[in-house]
Amino acid sequence: MSTHMNRGNYTQEHPTRIATPPQHTSTLQVSPSTPDLFLDTSSSITPNDHWGDELVSKQPNSLRIYFQNVNGLQPTPTWDKWKEMLSELYRNDVDVAGLVETNMNWNPTRSRQASSLLRKQFGNGTMINASSDEPSSSVYKQGGTSLLLSGNIIGAIDHSGVDQRGLGHWSYSIIHGRHNIKFVFITAYRICQDSMTSGISTAYSQQYRILRRQNVLHPNPKKIFDNDLADQIQQWRHKNYDILLMIDANTHLLDTRLQRIITDGGLYDLLGCTHGVNSPPTYQRGSHTIDFLFGTNRFKESIKKCGHLPFNHGIISDHRGLWIDFDITKLFRKKFHDIYKRPPMMTAKNKKWSARARQITSAHIHKYNVRTAIDTLQIQVHDHAKRDQSIEMLETIDSHIQAAMISGARSYKVHHNTWWSPEIHHAYLTEKFWKFKKLQAVTNISMEEQIRLILSQLPATSPLCQRIDDRNIVSSLRKAKQHLQ
Repeated sequence: MSTHMNRGNYTQEHPTRIATPPQHTSTLQVSPSTPDLFLDTSSSITPNDHWGDELVSKQPNSLRIYFQNVNGLQPTPTWDKWKEMLSELYRNDVDVAGLVETNMNWNPTRSRQASSLLRKQFGNGTMINASSDEPSSSVYKQGGTSLLLSGNIIGAIDHSGVDQRGLGHWSYSIIHGRHNIKFVFITAYRICQDSMTSGISTAYSQQYRILRRQNVLHPNPKKIFDNDLADQIQQWRHKNYDILLMIDANTHLLDTRLQRIITDGGLYDLLGCTHGVNSPPTYQRGSHTIDFLFGTNRFKESIKKCGHLPFNHGIISDHRGLWIDFDITKLFRKKFHDIYKRPPMMTAKNKKWSARARQITSAHIHKYNVRTAIDTLQIQVHDHAKRDQSIEMLETIDSHIQAAMISGARSYKVHHNTWWSPEIHHAYLTEKFWKFKKLQAVTNISMEEQIRLILSQLPATSPLCQRIDDRNIVSSLRKAKQHLQ
């Protein structure tokens, strides 16, 4: 994120919110000779803790939602940062993820590549990406959103889309519940700029030029975002759709434009309703909570657990990650059907696996006399007196055939290969280690937990696990980057 106003400390409670005095911390000037502050317990370091519930293993019958401004995917030919993000989401058992400020020019080719890696990591999944329609030959394009869905929920998707103006404002997906109830999951990014003074490639500048081509006089992209999103949510609410809005609002909760979106849509601040006051800043250089999960009452009543993660907990970014676990049965009034996660390379071209799958499938069909049942059904299907019995038999046959096919498919042994070699992975962790050391020195925000996690993943023979010279963080980071390259 390029710019943010410094907006005094802010305390949240629902529905009333109380301002509290700002907290002052000392400022540390960083130079190449600045000593490292790892494990420093002095008051100059701002705590970097969880807020709300702590993210632990997901309970049964839960849908886990995750949202974060990822500050760019840093696209490379090998998609290293994207693979790392997917690995973190998979490790935390996330079902639906909203990512904003992806800074990616989402053309069809890149969307297919990213979706392919998503399915490789999760076994199944779909991805809805949005970036501005302004033509560009560059991979990098500021702004943008992505909505990721994986697991059994993808079988309940009605349809998905993006904002109609082509500004890269939001991505959404509509999910079927029971009794024709529908749920809209939205990932939205509200720009922080108010003018074009920040540069010609900013999200504001892109949207300004697109709106001018659409014959909008004196366009105000931020105001148009607010009006369009409020109108779109109201249209869905008039159809009795329930809404979950994951948004980087780039403003505090009492902003009048944001309040219009919330109140007109009948939305609640879901984390504020659950944990009340003292929500921390969600932007590393800010003083406000500016990232939110808003939802209708049905979402609010279905919350199991929720919270904010510490900065750089898992996915490295200058924004915190937000998460909620929902009770699936309470929210959707049903359980999703199990969707088989197809392992990679499970195709008929794999002759050895195909022969084994056919053998296991045939054995299952023979065990439950499926062929005999089909012959019996063919005889009595025209007997109207046995119509109910025939339907029941057909359901049983279908269940046995499905179980036979799944048992054959599961005979495929998945070999979980790492994205890269252990040597490259250790070099990557070393670079990450020094990044956190520098961040702690620059921002005065504790990265102790993140550094401990890195050290736990390194072998005991790693130089970082021995006594290190941390008087020259900048030089060490530069050397780590060169070694990784």
